[in-house]
Amino acid sequence: MRPKSDSNKGFTLIETLVAITVLLVAVTTAMTLSFQSIRTSTTVKNKFIASLLAQEGIELVKNERDGNFLESRDWLCNIAVSSGPSCSGNPCGSANGCEATLNPANSKVSFAPCVGECGLMRINNDYFYGYLGGSETIFRRKIFVNELVDNAEAGVTVIVEWPERFSTQSITIVGHIFNWL
Repeated sequence: MRPKSDSNKGFTLIETLVAITVLLVAVTTAMTLSFQSIRTSTTVKNKFIASLLAQEGIELVKNERDGNFLESRDWLCNIAVSSGPSCSGNPCGSANGCEATLNPANSKVSFAPCVGECGLMRINNDYFYGYLGGSETIFRRKIFVNELVDNAEAGVTVIVEWPERFSTQSITIVGHIFNWL
């Protein structure tokens, strides 16, 4: 008489392969979700920074307009008008737009026309974005200012672009500024 074999002991090879397959599917799904989450958070972060840089572009134009009032200059002097005393050009009225940089030391804004394509923005150690010093970022900001109503209203368009996954993303903000005098 043969001894009875206990066939319920241990796992068979097929049971082991099925368990490994189920485990691999679960791990792969979790990894895929985490990679998609990281990619999405990077996209959201870039859109957030770009929208803040675009809004800042409009605020820099407003800041210069206000400074022009305080110094009794033409309201669009150094932005989109080159005539008048102490006006140095028409940087933001050009076809390529302009770059604007705020000097944190004296709160002065400087506008420079974009030659061809605007340069990449830089970020310094104090987390100020501009075009001087610091580390290069992925963002380009172009500011366009066009006088809509003679000596009364101007349109400000700010476009921020950055590369993201095989394409160029952009955010555009349009605003209006007025000559209050």
